[in-house]
Amino acid sequence: DPLGNAVHTVFATDFAARDVAVLGMGPIGAMAVSVLKNCGASRVFAIGRKNQYRIDLAKKVGADFALSSNTDDVKEIIMKETGGKGVDAVVETAGSVEAVELGLDIMRSGGTIALLGVFAKPITLDLSKKVVFKYATIKGINGRLMYDTWYKMAGLYRLPKFREDMKTIITHRFKFEEFEKGMAAMRSGQSGKVVLTFD
Repeated sequence: DPLGNAVHTVFATDFAARDVAVLGMGPIGAMAVSVLKNCGASRVFAIGRKNQYRIDLAKKVGADFALSSNTDDVKEIIMKETGGKGVDAVVETAGSVEAVELGLDIMRSGGTIALLGVFAKPITLDLSKKVVFKYATIKGINGRLMYDTWYKMAGLYRLPKFREDMKTIITHRFKFEEFEKGMAAMRSGQSGKVVLTFD
């Protein structure tokens, strides 16, 4: 399910040989980083907020830049690295008003932002400045595409590097009966994807 979300969102953008920013470094964001790097994105800027463990995890699975919006001047770094242009595409997985604002700010004119995050409150945007005059494309993403997403996932799993990345992102495994340990690992913030098994 989370990998399907990541694949669907990434492929909603024109990412091949392009600079892409991924906002939100939960497991889906980290999976999106890996999908992008294994499928031909030029450079990937992974942007988290305050969870350094997960920002570091993104670096392990291929992010060219792993940044914290709390401590790094993300816009300045990206504009410098892209010659003032901005990234070609943005993948938003955080469900954060601030992430959407930042994503539109760091995206080049004519770029695409794909929104997967689910938002707890309405967003107010300067649509003229951030969307209309930027000629931006906004895509809302929900779930997966049957069966296209599954075919892409099957192809990705043929790549040894991708399989290793998924093993890296799955940081904890517990038996189903130990679900409380799994929840504690998730709440600690010191985890990637937590998996419960039935064996």
